[in-house]
Amino acid sequence: MAWPVVDVDQLNQLQGETKEIERVMLFIGSLKATGGAATAAILTGGALATADKAIAKFTAVSDGALKLTINGTEKSITGVDLSAVTTLAQVATVLQAKLSSLVTVSWDDTASHFVVTTLTTGAAATITVAAAASPGTDIGPLLKLTNAAGATVTPGTAGATVPNANKVIPVNTQTDFDQLLGAGDSVFKTDLQAAMRNAGDNWFGYVWILNEDEPAVTFASAAEAAMAVCSVEGVLVSDDIASEADILRASSLIADINAKWQRWVHVYLSVQGIVPSTESWADYLSRVTAYQQGVAESSVTLVPRLFGAEPGVYVGRLCNRAVTIADSPSRVKTGPVVGLNVTGKLPVDKDGVELGLATLQALNKARFSVPMWYPDYDGYYWADGVTLDVEGGDFQAIENKRVIDKVCRRVRLLAIPKISDRALNSTPTSIATHQQYFAAPMREMSKTVRIQGVTFPGECMPPQDGDVQILWRTKTQVEIYIIVRTYDCPKGIKASVMLDLSLQGGNA
Repeated sequence: MAWPVVDVDQLNQLQGETKEIERVMLFIGSLKATGGAATAAILTGGALATADKAIAKFTAVSDGALKLTINGTEKSITGVDLSAVTTLAQVATVLQAKLSSLVTVSWDDTASHFVVTTLTTGAAATITVAAAASPGTDIGPLLKLTNAAGATVTPGTAGATVPNANKVIPVNTQTDFDQLLGAGDSVFKTDLQAAMRNAGDNWFGYVWILNEDEPAVTFASAAEAAMAVCSVEGVLVSDDIASEADILRASSLIADINAKWQRWVHVYLSVQGIVPSTESWADYLSRVTAYQQGVAESSVTLVPRLFGAEPGVYVGRLCNRAVTIADSPSRVKTGPVVGLNVTGKLPVDKDGVELGLATLQALNKARFSVPMWYPDYDGYYWADGVTLDVEGGDFQAIENKRVIDKVCRRVRLLAIPKISDRALNSTPTSIATHQQYFAAPMREMSKTVRIQGVTFPGECMPPQDGDVQILWRTKTQVEIYIIVRTYDCPKGIKASVMLDLSLQGGNA
């Protein structure tokens, strides 16, 4: 009789919770360097008394030696001949000739001391007091450049700096932006604070700070460097674009990130607002609409600075967890945007004409993502999340692009463990099984979710039979085709009201 045995194997099906990057953004913006110019390191000798300045003491030296450590490297000079000097300034000149590649040497007649200054500036500039030197006559004590003689060292300083520049920094609602970006006001800080306030609870993102005085580091190079550290849904460029070239640069960045890391990233570009001293609203429309003419890029959004903080407000709205990623930023029930018009006044043009809904509508039709308001309905809202997809394209609405990008991310993670797995093959059973397998992201995303007491439809509709097709091209190459269906969304509502004056209650 066999002893009863139960075997339980622990299997890793690679179907655990997917790492979600939706609502996580990378913010890139420039700051102006603060502080003075970079300084050199200075060795100030002790003061020479009247007796110490007797020129005969110096002309007696024909084989002088001096040892200093400059910028971390020990430098010794020998054969210093002072026999022909007639002034202490000439002594400095002789030393200068010996050290010309590293420092300048001068005599300060007022303070009666020698001064040695590094040619290098910045924090890397260092110098030491003179150490004992040989062979020959050690002239460090004669020049009073030694510690014992009262010489002092002032290290070089970095000068103007940008805090936390050129590195990836995580941020959340607890971040001290004054500490991160400096105490002064800046456009970048305004955008970050606006994003945080509109995103609400559990906001999280990454920041890359550019130095305004380092044009070699662009938003594109910064974003690519950041990809090695973080994976994000989108990138907000807080610096206003100057031309169509910046849009094309963003398009190239998107393609590079997808090719190198297989990540689907959206780029949000800030567009300069009106110049109220010289432009009318018609002038402004003409100038900025030219930026996007002929550009087709569904992963780029242009956000004009009309009030000032629109880029941060908009991206924060997209990060708000009170709604799903399938909900449009124009959803009124989400509530008014926060911190858009802090002055309480509408922007005006050179003629004093206030920003009107007609101008906002024109910008929206020109594929700019802009705020709006409803007469007799309090608050500011968003018109729509518009991308630079072709006019009439399926991805002109940001919510459609976010949904399809999410499906792409999850299908990719499901496909990777299937590489060289013979369980995925061309037999009918395997194809049927894997149709269900690759439909899993859509099944998950189609689930109704309840957020803060409000029921939201799924991010997409449940997959139907035939929405996943698996086609074997060769014995080693397989292609998978997936159809994603989103829910309808009312962005225009037309209501007709009919008056009925017929008799009520059957009275003649």
